[in-house]
Amino acid sequence: MTHFLKPYERSWLMLGSKSTPMHLGALLIFKLPARGAKSYISNLITMLRAQNTVVAPWNYTLVKGLRPSWSETAEVDLDYHVRHIALPEPGGERELGGLVSRLHSHTLDMQRPLWECHLIEGLSDGRFALFIKMHHSLTDTSGFIRLLTSWLSPSKSAQLSAAPWATPSAADINHDSWTQPLIENALNPKQALQSGLAMGGAFTRLLRSSARPGLKRPYQAPRSPLNVKIGPSRRLATQQYSLARLSTLAEASSSSLESLILYLCATALRRFFKEYNALPDAPLIAAVPRRPGSDNGATIELVSLASDIADPVRRLAAINQSYLAAKSHIAEVPDGLQWLYTGITAMPYLLGQLSGASAFVPAMFNISIHSEQGPEAAQYCNGAELLDLYPMFPLAQDGALSITCLYYAGDAHIGICGARETLPSLQRLALYMEQALIGLESILIDGETA
Repeated sequence: MTHFLKPYERSWLMLGSKSTPMHLGALLIFKLPARGAKSYISNLITMLRAQNTVVAPWNYTLVKGLRPSWSETAEVDLDYHVRHIALPEPGGERELGGLVSRLHSHTLDMQRPLWECHLIEGLSDGRFALFIKMHHSLTDTSGFIRLLTSWLSPSKSAQLSAAPWATPSAADINHDSWTQPLIENALNPKQALQSGLAMGGAFTRLLRSSARPGLKRPYQAPRSPLNVKIGPSRRLATQQYSLARLSTLAEASSSSLESLILYLCATALRRFFKEYNALPDAPLIAAVPRRPGSDNGATIELVSLASDIADPVRRLAAINQSYLAAKSHIAEVPDGLQWLYTGITAMPYLLGQLSGASAFVPAMFNISIHSEQGPEAAQYCNGAELLDLYPMFPLAQDGALSITCLYYAGDAHIGICGARETLPSLQRLALYMEQALIGLESILIDGETA
């Protein structure tokens, strides 16, 4: 069966290169079960490779041409796609981070289904990991998370017999629904007029963004150390917070949880760049992807990180105002056409990327920051508890950093992906995020002054 790629799926293929591999990544860390731990890894790798059927989108191969498409194949070489690696001693975070950084830097084989799974044993404290990567043209971030977790079980005693690639997908792989709003508008002149007026109104409000406090226009981001040419090597860092801790602080500051995550990123970046005397005078701008409602395709909300504001409380308030303004602005675009609206505003950015002239195009944003919802309850793989799940978003030229936050089992798991040559000290960002949170708690909870 053949499925033609949607426009935004094709864009991820076009953006891909050796220096900018466009795959999503995820690091899943499990705790070995108390019983049967010695044979657990060998049994798991056997199960992962012994699948008679591989389902969509894991069995998709790319058919190139004027109109690229996916073709479902019955022959997926699981010995190639599922790999077994052992960490060197002592199997700590440093060794794991170095290995996963290298794995995430390598491009996928475009002649095969566009995914890989690496089972990593030898972690300290009786743990093992899966690192899975999949090309962004196959799924978005939220769909990727569902693909990674739909095969697991909330029951510790459940015995799984199917791998993710043999489990019917919970991700959206409807290849036709994106055209439905366009067809409906074409067949209904009145609806087409209303949609056209609403789209025009949204662009007008965007151009007159000063009329709505906090709303940011595209291509107003300052040039920063993040907006440079990058190479293929990646460096990864992680951070984790209790949702209860974050929620308490969000309530105390009258801000949203998403705004608080943006604040932690902004404050860490402000400190990071001030140390190098490289902080722009204008505020950094974050691209916050979102998949709203029934819309088939992601939108991008542009949010000020208020990195020019020294006072922490005022910085958080400015970020929250900008976040809410961007969210309200996108909501005013007709449902089903929001992806088209985002595509139009992003066209100069895409043309700059594809032509290699991105350095000469005004920066649309400085950094991409995602927030995604994962399972609310702990998940298990044949008795092994999923402790951590860190997602990683790909990087494009003139975009050396992305941060993705996943809410899973009462915690916020944050994956930080940076270009290695541009950001060699990436782990400091994770440290500065923790210190930013402690500092804000001391002001808002303990009543200390900034």
